[in-house]
Amino acid sequence: MLKQWIMTPQATWHDNRILINSLLVTSILVGMAVIWSSITGASAEITFGENGPIELLQNVACVVAIVFGVYSARRPSSLKGITAITTVYFALVFLTRETPSCGAPEINFCVVRPTHTYVIVAATIVWLGMIAGIATSRLKDIFIAIHPRTSWPLIVVFLSLVAGQIGEELHMMNVEETLELFAYILLAVCAVWLATQTQRQF
Repeated sequence: MLKQWIMTPQATWHDNRILINSLLVTSILVGMAVIWSSITGASAEITFGENGPIELLQNVACVVAIVFGVYSARRPSSLKGITAITTVYFALVFLTRETPSCGAPEINFCVVRPTHTYVIVAATIVWLGMIAGIATSRLKDIFIAIHPRTSWPLIVVFLSLVAGQIGEELHMMNVEETLELFAYILLAVCAVWLATQTQRQF
């Protein structure tokens, strides 16, 4: 039954360039950061380190995903709305994750550590509540939304973050931060794409 569900054609992202565009934007931004570091003499530890330029770009990507995702979720009960709500939720979680805790060195902005937990818990409750509410009348759309043909961007995001975590364990900071940047940019590109589509197009 699971195999039949997976093999059943479902709604999908009609723009095959989403992944390519995300890779392209990531490459350009990382390249610009490397050029900046060579001009300023900043070390790789500064460029790819905690609260460095790459992490700033990660935060910007998450904010873009949230803004365009909220715009796309004007009709939350639609398939497009479900996808947008989920995009906003994960972008907010990742933005919270990347926001420095007070007490970390060399930071211009921080939040006290419990705030991270409060924001993530609150966002999770709201997201699950909205999804549960939609499921009461649009359960079919929920199953379409979690189908691999629809949810593949999130799968790629999580695989990228797992690979980034492995990079951190191997002390490959540049690999870790680049993969995280790619994951967040993919979310942002998806949110922007959603904002340009009508309900019928998705």
